[in-house]
Amino acid sequence: MIPALAAAEALGSARLSRDDQKKLVVVYARAEEVVRARLASALASFADGADVLARGLGDADAAPSVRAASAWALAGHAGARATLRIAASASEPPIAANARAALAAAHEDVRRRARGRPSRSRPGMARPPPDSGSR
Repeated sequence: MIPALAAAEALGSARLSRDDQKKLVVVYARAEEVVRARLASALASFADGADVLARGLGDADAAPSVRAASAWALAGHAGARATLRIAASASEPPIAANARAALAAAHEDVRRRARGRPSRSRPGMARPPPDSGSR
């Protein structure tokens, strides 16, 4: 399991080809939930992956750890904003906290860019806030 977790973490900053993106979506679907949670930032780095995360975030039957990781990874994805707003009121504290943090981070980035400052975050941020409980 440890090599799979390390590989999932490394993919978070990798630039994937279109073919590799498709393969990653398949791997994500078949992975254990702890690995799926670690793959969230990699999936958030491309549109189809972000769509997969958004659908999973809205699935109340999905593992809370995966939903929480998905919420944080979707920070900055305009297409996920509605799903994040719904997740912000989830009954599971880690999911709600990460969704609220993702919405706040995206809002702050918009404000920074409006003032001519560079964004602090990037879409698909790799790490959740330290007190989110998603890890």
